[in-house]
Amino acid sequence: MMYNKKHRRVLEFFGWLVLIFLSGCGEKNKTYYVEGTVLFEGVPLSKALVSFIPVEISPETVFASGMTNENGVFTLTVRPAGKEGGGTNPGNYIVTIERYKDEPSRTEKLPSGEAVPVFDLMIPSRYTSKDQSDLQAKVEKKDKNVFEFHLTK
Repeated sequence: MMYNKKHRRVLEFFGWLVLIFLSGCGEKNKTYYVEGTVLFEGVPLSKALVSFIPVEISPETVFASGMTNENGVFTLTVRPAGKEGGGTNPGNYIVTIERYKDEPSRTEKLPSGEAVPVFDLMIPSRYTSKDQSDLQAKVEKKDKNVFEFHLTK
């Protein structure tokens, strides 16, 4: 089959687009599956937000978090611009965990006069801050990374 100049240029253009797309899908942005369990005082902690915050941040950095289920088990979901999927990039992470009580402890008034409920933490605040958390994780280049975090009062 013969292609004229116009067809050849269109094919070349799409060929370049494919190459550009594939070059952005390299190893540096590869994510690896991460799951884990969170225990508070030895009991599975449900409805907790688990966040993996990279120790070193670069343009390729992805942020990942997940919610624990009733057994305290979470899987990470990646949150870079426009990307969804499980796991995160390999590397070292500070781990933060947030879990608020199910019922509000009080209400506070906004400047508009509207009353809003205030929920207290169920766990110590040191676990919610990347500057205070002593929880760490190293995600490796393997099919499944599994972690267990033991929280205490």
